Amino acid sequence: MATLEIENIPDELYRRLQELADAQHLSINAFAIAILEAELSTKTKAISGQRKQSVK
Repeated sequence: MATLEIENIPDELYRRLQELADAQHLSINAFAIAILEAELSTKTKAISGQRKQSVK
């Protein structure tokens, strides 16, 4: 499994991320992965749909 390191996260952004992770009983790492998966899934579907439309 790969490792992703993010530097220079603004304190306020990190605090909000930690609060949301705590609210869902997740580690900040697990919550960040969930956010990335959800966002990338949404973007991938949108791009896939655009490609299908341009082929028609």
